[in-house]
Amino acid sequence: MKTAMTVLAIAALCICAWAADNAGVGARPIANHQSPISERQSLDAITIPQMLSYQGKLTDTAGMPVADTTYSVIFKLYTAPAGGSSFWNETQIVRTRGGLFSTLLGSVTPIASMPDAGAAYLGMAVAGGSELTPRLRLASSAYAYLSARAANADLVQGKDTTALDARYVNEGQANSITSAMITDGSVTSADIRDTTVNTTELKDGAVTSAKILNATIAAADLNQMGATNNQVLKWTGSAWAPRNDSVGGGGGGGTVTSVSQATGIVCTPNPITTTGTVRLDTVYGDGRYIRNQSSSGQSANLWITGFGRAAQFTGEAASSGRPAIQGYGGKYGAGVYGSCDTFLSAGVYGSGGTKTSGVHGYAESYSSFGVRAQNDDVHGTAVLGVGNGLQGSMLSQGSGAAFTGDTCGSFSIAKDTFGTGVIGCGNNYAVVITHPSGSGGSFAGKVCGAYGSAANSSGATYGVSGRASSSSGFAVYGLNTNSTGTGMMGVGNNRAGLSPGPGSGGAFTGSTFGVAGYALDTAGCRGGYFDNGKGTYAHVACYAGGVQYKIVGSGTVSTVMGTRQGSKALFAPEMPEAFFEDCGEGQLSSGHCRVNLEKLFSDCITVNTEHPLRVFVQLEDDCKGVYVNKDATGFDVRELQGGMSNARFSWRVLARWKGYEGVRLPEAPGRAPSFQVKPEESVTGEVTRVAAPVAAGAIQVAVPVTK
Repeated sequence: MKTAMTVLAIAALCICAWAADNAGVGARPIANHQSPISERQSLDAITIPQMLSYQGKLTDTAGMPVADTTYSVIFKLYTAPAGGSSFWNETQIVRTRGGLFSTLLGSVTPIASMPDAGAAYLGMAVAGGSELTPRLRLASSAYAYLSARAANADLVQGKDTTALDARYVNEGQANSITSAMITDGSVTSADIRDTTVNTTELKDGAVTSAKILNATIAAADLNQMGATNNQVLKWTGSAWAPRNDSVGGGGGGGTVTSVSQATGIVCTPNPITTTGTVRLDTVYGDGRYIRNQSSSGQSANLWITGFGRAAQFTGEAASSGRPAIQGYGGKYGAGVYGSCDTFLSAGVYGSGGTKTSGVHGYAESYSSFGVRAQNDDVHGTAVLGVGNGLQGSMLSQGSGAAFTGDTCGSFSIAKDTFGTGVIGCGNNYAVVITHPSGSGGSFAGKVCGAYGSAANSSGATYGVSGRASSSSGFAVYGLNTNSTGTGMMGVGNNRAGLSPGPGSGGAFTGSTFGVAGYALDTAGCRGGYFDNGKGTYAHVACYAGGVQYKIVGSGTVSTVMGTRQGSKALFAPEMPEAFFEDCGEGQLSSGHCRVNLEKLFSDCITVNTEHPLRVFVQLEDDCKGVYVNKDATGFDVRELQGGMSNARFSWRVLARWKGYEGVRLPEAPGRAPSFQVKPEESVTGEVTRVAAPVAAGAIQVAVPVTK
């Protein structure tokens, strides 16, 4: 039964509103009927009961009171006049008398609170029906406005009293003024009395060099720091400290009176007090300095070896293009060899200054190397390269090389027309597969050839990103050479990927969307296109010829249904114009029946003199026949010849699709042009494995090469 309701709220809130699920019944005043207040209710008033008193009247669609009995009513409170979720609800059984009822909202489920701001609205549904509209807005009684003062009872001049100690200074309170209360620049030197700030008031490290004005510290301000006569400040490598003046007593002169020999140095005579010679000890036991050696088996070689905590050999280039230190290995070994057992140190270190290379290597044989590095630790890294003045990074598992840079960690370029910039092989896979036309990088592995990962959890991130500029090119191209393989798989929403058994060009899986296609051209666009290569094609989310299509293409529109003989295909009827249809049943009453179109259906169609409603009636009982009178909101079915039967009938209507009234047999979008891309044959080669070098002593390095 469709009902109308008039609701009168009494006590804390006063409401007089009218809601109905069908328009046409007006509001009418209702007398105030209050239930007696019991002793228990009086006690609840003292403790602020979480209930509201309401009265209402239930009527039918003609405005007559409903039968006196009990009704199940769902009450809900909202913060919006329509839509949204309720913040309170309960179901009560109310009894009517002459359609009137009275109840206490919150007697089943207490109303814990009301919104601090905004409005509150009451929604009701009777006997399992839909919620009555519009919702009733709750209004406060006149003196209830004074209760707003209670919400600010804990504020002083609008300030939170719980934070006063942190924001105001109390008389006699220790540490009541903090640095956060003092604005930068508000305390000047004129505000500080001389001698009031001493070292006990200064925090260690509080006075930095940036806070000391130039030329304000004189020699008299420095203490002795343990210095003795004629000593000066010198940098020890970690701090400034008093040290002897190597020039002398401060006069800028001085005379060497004696030179004595030490390890690696020979003085003749020893010591030299007047005149003599000083030379390097070329026969020192381990040859750590300089030793000239010549034998019948080799030409004269200059061997230089060293051992110590600091750099043993330092060279400085005297002219442009000349190296500071140069080594030539000839046909026997490495030109320069270095070995280091210290963490994060280097066996060979070179600095090129600001205009040249720190270390430069050169080789002329295919099995030799301009620069070679070896790390024999199971977690070692052979080469570490760092750019842009940064700190180097390396894998804890080790690697052949680790490179760190600000913009680019590692850069490689192949100058050959068909060259490959970077080649990578994983899983101890010794086969190199490259593109015949060359590429920036080629990677091969037994399980995964290339893998990309993006760690950021927000913003635009890309595990793998590709770019192409040719109209016949592809930013990303995937090829699976297996006859049942899938060329590309995409998985979103952290789900497990699914792929069809026979294989596919691409398989995509997601929680909400498996594949999403967007077309942005305003002239003609398709969100997706599918073609089976045999003449059947489909445009999806297509705009063409001024017509919007969700799906358009060749072939039938069909569905699959299960039957007693298995799954069967069913086909949909199609028309040259865009129509919507609806159907239903009716029954004459004394020869007449009015059928109103559903309002939501009417929102989707156009009905006027140019585009009339099409009505088809099928009688299901015997009568004199019927005819129809149509209008924009429905139609009347009348019996012929003034008949007065109560015959039943079924009906079907067709109406023009709103927005497509003038569309009839439009030009259809054709099959999209395509071109075939044949996979180019890859170039396959083998990896040449190089054995570890065998070091003989500190400098002789044998480099055997196997192919």
